[in-house]
Amino acid sequence: VENLDLKGTDKFITNLMSLEDVDDSLPLAEVCHQRTRGNPLFLYKFLHLLWKEKLIDFNMGCHRWEWDLENIAARTVVTHNALELLLRDFSHLSKEVRSVLVLSSCLGSCFSERCLFLVWDKMGVNSYLHQGDRTKIRQILANAEEKQFIERVTDGTYKLRAGRHYRWTHDR
Repeated sequence: VENLDLKGTDKFITNLMSLEDVDDSLPLAEVCHQRTRGNPLFLYKFLHLLWKEKLIDFNMGCHRWEWDLENIAARTVVTHNALELLLRDFSHLSKEVRSVLVLSSCLGSCFSERCLFLVWDKMGVNSYLHQGDRTKIRQILANAEEKQFIERVTDGTYKLRAGRHYRWTHDR
């Protein structure tokens, strides 16, 4: 997927937020495009970040999205780099989830749950997760999948053996 131009970024935002008045979204699209350079994954993450940090919000009384562009521009000035977006999102994760993701990242762009278990057990990382605690690691992987850091591989892209396999969403 190629980066979106400003018009594409605006269309992405209007579709995602179900906006009817496209003219209202253009200033937001300009800021979002500047911060993400039109990368659709980072644009989605950036909008999610704006929502999490309450910089955009849905007004139930008016049935519409609202935002303060000056506040968004001021508070997101450091997110010019797409990596900064991921790091900011990563910092909101629990210590357990971060630890599992860091270890998983050492296994490559695609990794198996089985391999993660083996490495986890061999490394003796047991400050809060005990060796062999597969249920907790599976919960952590599900949390990371929900937060869209990883995704289950089900399409046969990799020649896989039995078991759960994951890849990083930014490697799609």
